[in-house]
Order: sequence, then structure tokens, then C-alpha cells
Amino acid sequence: MGFEADIQGLDARGSSTFVDSFSGPICGTPNVFIPPGPLVCGTFFTLNGTATTAYEAKIEWFGTVRGRLGYLVNDQVLFYATGGLAYGRVELSGVTNVNGVTIDPIDNVASPFAAPGTSAFSASRTNVGFAVGGGIEGKFAYWLPPNWTWKLEYLYLDLGSLDTLGPFPPANPSNLNGLPPATPFTGPMTTHTHFTDNIVRVGLNYQFH
Repeated sequence: MGFEADIQGLDARGSSTFVDSFSGPICGTPNVFIPPGPLVCGTFFTLNGTATTAYEAKIEWFGTVRGRLGYLVNDQVLFYATGGLAYGRVELSGVTNVNGVTIDPIDNVASPFAAPGTSAFSASRTNVGFAVGGGIEGKFAYWLPPNWTWKLEYLYLDLGSLDTLGPFPPANPSNLNGLPPATPFTGPMTTHTHFTDNIVRVGLNYQFH
């Protein structure tokens, strides 16, 4: 039984793309506009669209503070399980592209939904999580002095999650003849990412007496 602490650079990266759909009402053809009052709509269209997000997640470095519980097979080899606190720097960046069409409620005809289309996001933080795993440690027998040992270890690393916010591109349908929409799509788009990794490492230990 014992405890150990370590810290190391990692620079582990992962990327992916996912697609989310959305739907809602939006002002179609306005027929009354009285300055400086609000825009009044004659027809509400249905907006159906997709938000395609491409992102890259990264773990820059991590450290652990762990306990070890082992079983000594003989005076040369030790099998052990380990687990405890983990911490590290995580980063996330990417872009979301929005595309969609409006559906005319009268003739059910779709028309393109013109929008800026792109929303960028990025965030970084030092997170706290956990690490669990196991390994094997042994002596070099006649090759090196007995205070030197080798180690083969596996760790499952979980550094929690990171959320980012990006603006929803404002609605600007092409069939409004240049007038602003009365019911724009507004609000943030949230990206939720969970950071995990599988670590296998080989090492040398020196025991001070």
C-alpha cells in the first residue's frame, strides 16, 4: 500500500463533427409596418434547419495524486491497483454552421433560409476529475541495483466536462424584401464536451533509502 503523485505534458487531441436539427416559427410576409412601432406579420412560416458543429478537443497536461494497493507475487514482481484525484488543462474550439429552409404554410413550398450561418466558439480551463487503473512493477534482478524498478501502468483519465456558448446567427429570410424579421431566432448555442483518455506508460523508478 502506498501513495504517489505525478504530472506530465500530454497534448492529446480529438476532433469530431455532429449535426443537430431545430425547428420553429418565423415571420413570413409582413403586410403592415407603422413607424416607430413593431413589425406586424401577415404569415408565419415554419423554419426547419440543421446546425453542423465541427470541433477539436485537447488535453494539454495532467497530474494525479493516487493511492496504490498491491499484491507481491514474489520478491521481484508486484501487481497493483491505483486510483485517486486527477487534474489537467482542457481546451475546446470549433465552429457551428447553420442552414435551413422556410416552409410556406399555404402551398407547403420550401424556400432557402438566408442567414450569416457561422458561429465560432472556444474555451479552456483547468479541470479536476479522477484516474483509476492498475499495473505491474518489478526489479531488474541482476541487471541493476535493487533500488531500481521498472513499471508498466494503465490509467483511465476523466477530467470532467467543458461547456461553451456561441450566438445563434440571426434570422434573415430572403422573402422579407429587405425588412427585418419580427420573430428572429436568438439566444446562445451550447456545446458540451466530456474529456477522457486512456493512458499506457512505461517507467523506471528509483527508491531512495
